[in-house]
Amino acid sequence: SPQLEESRSFVVSAGGAEEVSIKRADEMSRNPYIETTIVNTLALISHLRGAEALRDTVIEVRGDNAFYALHDAADGAEVPRFAKISRNIGEGKHAADVPKTGLGSSAALVTSLVASLLAHFHVATLPSAADAVEDGGE
Repeated sequence: SPQLEESRSFVVSAGGAEEVSIKRADEMSRNPYIETTIVNTLALISHLRGAEALRDTVIEVRGDNAFYALHDAADGAEVPRFAKISRNIGEGKHAADVPKTGLGSSAALVTSLVASLLAHFHVATLPSAADAVEDGGE
């Protein structure tokens, strides 16, 4: 993602719902949100569709800069959508050591990743923009 200045690629191995694993396609740090989400969602898909459905699966996770920045500046420059978070939060505390109380971007990542995998493997049907308009949304 643009926040991390990297994309993530994974190769999937599946021998059944109990035997789903992923391997990082290149050298990158572990991201438990992404990796746990992929393994658990693919285990469900393997259980419902069979391990064969996961054959030759490669997953790439990329962020879209439009999520992180707006183009609303008068000169057309990008304006950050979110305030920059300092890794050091006073009194020598690191952001990873401060308890989180909100859902934030990790929940958005997990939700969109699960939904996209379920839709891709035809386990769930996602609503379209047309569905929202029909239901009175905009």
